[in-house]
Amino acid sequence: IFFFMSWVQIGTWRNDFTLYRHAIAVAPGASIVYMNLGVALEKFGKFNEAINNYKIAVALNDRQLTPHLNIGLAYLQSGRPAEAVPSLTRAVELQPNNTVPRYHLSRALLESGKLEEAAAQVKQAQTLSPTPGMAASLQMQLGLIAYMRKDDATALTFFNEALRLDPTYGPARKNAGIALGNMGRNAEAIEQLQIYLKSYPDDKGVEAAIAALRAAQK
Repeated sequence: IFFFMSWVQIGTWRNDFTLYRHAIAVAPGASIVYMNLGVALEKFGKFNEAINNYKIAVALNDRQLTPHLNIGLAYLQSGRPAEAVPSLTRAVELQPNNTVPRYHLSRALLESGKLEEAAAQVKQAQTLSPTPGMAASLQMQLGLIAYMRKDDATALTFFNEALRLDPTYGPARKNAGIALGNMGRNAEAIEQLQIYLKSYPDDKGVEAAIAALRAAQK
């Protein structure tokens, strides 16, 4: 698969890249410049280069939350959850009462197979008065942890709670449908997945799952 940038994208990339490179030359000790360059690189999928610039920002000022958080998120985005854990752990240390780094740390731990540690971060975040949207995301995390433990009934409870908090939360509805299907509750699974498809009509995997569930009912 080949990816071609439009002339507008190329122009934006060149302008941003030149601007931030010039800013670094003028003020090489300003961590925010490396942060901005990292963000620009990440927008174009250049995760390794972005991470390197975030790390320079950290070296210049280790007590800023954002560079640590961005390193962790870039590792997650590029499929390297275990490498995300140290930076996200440091982000939690810097702002222990902030639900955002704890949530992302739980993601990295879950994707690294550390289910107990992931659950501990979620439960701690739940004590910090999360926003309704974050509260739904935390319920989703607990559902995924239960699902990884092959406990579909418990996972479904958490996915349903996420949907109660945010009825538009598509991934929670999709996962609820999957859990219901695993439990043999095919009609309910189809109903949830059909609702999900109204918002995500291009999800061919869900279309295939609905077809398989219908075939199993015959």
